[in-house]
Amino acid sequence: MAGTGRKAIESPQPPWAKAIRHLRLRLKLSQSALGGRIGFSAMTVSRWKRGTYEPPSHGYIGLGNLSRDAKPNRLISSSAPLPHM
Repeated sequence: MAGTGRKAIESPQPPWAKAIRHLRLRLKLSQSALGGRIGFSAMTVSRWKRGTYEPPSHGYIGLGNLSRDAKPNRLISSSAPLPHM
């Protein structure tokens, strides 16, 4: 069957999709490794990165924790030790 003649229109990536891609590249992790660290599959990370789906709240929390932990020479304002999770 012949094509419909319509071209797919690419919509711009949402800012959160770009941020996920940049975080993954900065951490030098595959989609599978990134997903594994925060409890999601590589396919789910791929969908986030493409902007197909937005991460749920617990996905954002995991990504934020990875981003925070990846910053070198992080200063901690409190003298209390951070809990290990």
